[in-house]
Amino acid sequence: MRALILCLIGSVWVNTVCAADAKAYSEHLAASPTGSVQIDNVAGSVTVTGWDKPEVDIQGELGASVDRVDVTHTEDHIVIKVKLQDNLIHVPDHSADATLQIRVPQDSSLEVSTVSAPISVDGVHKASRLHSVNAEVHAGIAGADVEAASVNGNVHVSGNPGVVTLRASTVNGTVFLTHGVGDISAHTVNGKLNLELDGAKSVDAGSVSGDVVVRGHLQPEAHLKATAINGQLSMKVAADAGYKYDISTFGGSIHTCFGGQDGSGPVKGQVGQGGAGQASVHLSTLHGAIDLCDK
Repeated sequence: MRALILCLIGSVWVNTVCAADAKAYSEHLAASPTGSVQIDNVAGSVTVTGWDKPEVDIQGELGASVDRVDVTHTEDHIVIKVKLQDNLIHVPDHSADATLQIRVPQDSSLEVSTVSAPISVDGVHKASRLHSVNAEVHAGIAGADVEAASVNGNVHVSGNPGVVTLRASTVNGTVFLTHGVGDISAHTVNGKLNLELDGAKSVDAGSVSGDVVVRGHLQPEAHLKATAINGQLSMKVAADAGYKYDISTFGGSIHTCFGGQDGSGPVKGQVGQGGAGQASVHLSTLHGAIDLCDK
């Protein structure tokens, strides 16, 4: 009992010391309203918000093992890098964490790379490249051209009418997409895809081991392709002018809500008002069931 009490006291003391050793960080600098911002962080978190000022504002908290934050800038390019102490290889606690909240001009292009640090971005209108290892990626109101990827983490992306191209991928994680528009590419290895479309122009979705779920609306001449090696495809998609579809599977089953087409395929047909079928849907699996419906 005495040992347990001492252990608990020691744990509280360590946490208190770690909190006390954390250092506040603040920096503010002028920036091009249409420039680029690059951010690199090793651990902790990165939160980026777009605002209507030609300025970059950095606020954060640095762990005891963080040496400094290097900020370099030219007329139209700013680089923010977290630097750990020299020869630091393994940090068992959170002393290497750098928790950063950064505001950038909303029309900036953005590149964020982290290791063990979640990324959250909102309100940046231009191109964004977001890459993380061992952490999640969240892109709120996504920009015109977005690439979001994670190894050992989920990816969450929300589109808007201004999105032109969106690429999302994970290894050992799930991709969650809402309000998907424009050209969409989503892929996962050992994970799932959960895509909600809101007038997509094209969709390329693929999974090596995991299910693919797509719900929503396609543009009149859209093209949707979804594949899985070891996983199921569940599609509930509609298009104003209808669509043509073809479905195939090697070791799974096929079900549609169009009547008389259940089985092992392949299956082809078209659905929609007047049978126009201007959009197209192509579905295939190696080992997994396929379900397609337009409502």
